[in-house]
Amino acid sequence: MVSLGATVYRFTDSPPRTLVTYWPEGRGECITFWSSADFALISGIYTFVATDGETRSLFMMWSSMGVSRLADMLSAHGRKYDGPNIPAFPAGPATFSIVGTPPLDPSVLVPIQSLHDLYNSEFNRLKAAYDGRESARIEREAYIKAHPPQPKNITLNYWRTEKPAAVKGDAR
Repeated sequence: MVSLGATVYRFTDSPPRTLVTYWPEGRGECITFWSSADFALISGIYTFVATDGETRSLFMMWSSMGVSRLADMLSAHGRKYDGPNIPAFPAGPATFSIVGTPPLDPSVLVPIQSLHDLYNSEFNRLKAAYDGRESARIEREAYIKAHPPQPKNITLNYWRTEKPAAVKGDAR
């Protein structure tokens, strides 16, 4: 099981960058790294075969942050946005850069490197799948807005599990 938490930072004038926290199974410590891969595209992967031949399951919680939009919103309230310190990545295939001390056992990073290899080799398919999911989400939101669900008429049954406390002065 590969457990990840990811925040995709989206910019208007440069490619997205992702800050990822990785909890290696059975290791106890977490590893944080920056990636030049858009982990929103990786969100559709549930299992994959790593470069070591092992099949891994992916559990990832992710979010997306529009940096320009956030900066504009804070600016409108007289505040300045100090963005994260993102390392420079070379153009070309997606890669990652560990924040802090790298793990002592390099085999811990095999699933992460494998995800990046998969991202690089299957980018077009990952992008098409993500675009399909986004299109379906937008279509569903539009349908629900046009046809809001009607509240259901429910009956709530309940009962007391304890006798009510006696009222002061009551002779019960």
